[in-house]
Amino acid sequence: MSLFGSDMSLPNARVHWFCKSLKIEVMNKKYLATQNMLFQFNDFITAHKAELESKPVIWELIQLILTKSIEFNEAIGVQSINYGGYTISKNQKKAMLAICLIQIINLLYNDCLKNNKMDDIENFKSTEGKLLNMSYTNLLKYAMEIAKYCDKHTADWAAIGITEAMYTSLGDAITAMRTYLPLPQEMRKRREEATKTIKKIAKDIDVLQTERLDKLMESFYKNSNPLLYSAYQQSVRRDKPGSSKMALVGSVKDKRTNKPITHAQILIPKAEIEHIIRGEKGGFRIPNLEAGTFPIEFRAVNYKSQTITLVHNFGATDRLDVFLEPQL
Repeated sequence: MSLFGSDMSLPNARVHWFCKSLKIEVMNKKYLATQNMLFQFNDFITAHKAELESKPVIWELIQLILTKSIEFNEAIGVQSINYGGYTISKNQKKAMLAICLIQIINLLYNDCLKNNKMDDIENFKSTEGKLLNMSYTNLLKYAMEIAKYCDKHTADWAAIGITEAMYTSLGDAITAMRTYLPLPQEMRKRREEATKTIKKIAKDIDVLQTERLDKLMESFYKNSNPLLYSAYQQSVRRDKPGSSKMALVGSVKDKRTNKPITHAQILIPKAEIEHIIRGEKGGFRIPNLEAGTFPIEFRAVNYKSQTITLVHNFGATDRLDVFLEPQL
């Protein structure tokens, strides 16, 4: 079944934008490699759509993986929502409840003093600061008790000084706090469900790719189109977070003195790479380089430039130790 319609046409730009817009770090970094792989895979499909679409058995499997990738990124979106604003809003609602509450309990406290209701006065002895230091749950419970007390003494409101507006404001603040407090449980539940979804889909994608698509791509393209096959292999690689795997490493030194040359330039025009050596030892490390043949130019002030042609294979780490000759 096609994800985007029975004609099996894939609007790559839309899928590409959708995936890129959701590129956020997975809370569980175990699946970050899978997420990065899916972005690489999507770029590969965009670049080779016409060729891949010509093989229906491959194209149908690709669409299935893309369906899974969208579900995967949606789950990441749920898992990675920043709920920092929740605490701010909750504190604002707590402050509003304390303001509404202190206004009424001060009047009730004054009424107890005036009418010698010493049995009740302890219930109304507080300050706004003390209310704000109470837990959310205890403050809500206390506010509800005050509201019940007011309900029982509506005939005395005028004498006490309580107005309808004060009572309504207190009720609204109580309602706002009551409906807001359960949200953390809902957040945790949504995140737990999203984590389960991420785990399941990551496994599904791994099976579809390694046990089915890898074999089909090898059968169709390994010999007939080795460049496309190599590009596919790179697109589905899963580099672990923090991996130190490098495509190209080496050093640039003075040919006569064998001393490191700092601030030398490494230019790889075909890969749009311009690297400047910063370290004092003249060493360099270039992490990302697709498979292929690359002319690499090494430059440095007061030295003759040198160009070396590198044949880089997928997954390999090549080493180039270059010695530049000083200009006369």
